[in-house]
Amino acid sequence: MMTKKYRMLSNILSKDWIGSWGGKEFELKDGESKLFPDFMADTFAEKMAMEILFSMKQDIIGKAELTAIKNKMLGDEIISVEVPSKTEVELLAEEIEYVNKKYLNK
Repeated sequence: MMTKKYRMLSNILSKDWIGSWGGKEFELKDGESKLFPDFMADTFAEKMAMEILFSMKQDIIGKAELTAIKNKMLGDEIISVEVPSKTEVELLAEEIEYVNKKYLNK
């Protein structure tokens, strides 16, 4: 097991939002909150904050304005979560399963 830091991220956009990380999409429905690794939650909150400012046709005046909007989406608490570590063989097995499902529809 390994300990990772997670933070709650809430979608306040009044619409569904999709963030991308490493080529994978992560969806947050309108009003939904989910736990994400702290670094991802922070990055996604910043992207949503910029989207809010853009939709209001406002330029970012300063970092404080962006941070204030981000903080409305981020939970106050960083949660330490125990997650299972995966061995090389477990990762390889998941990869093989993925490839077979994607390319052989099995």
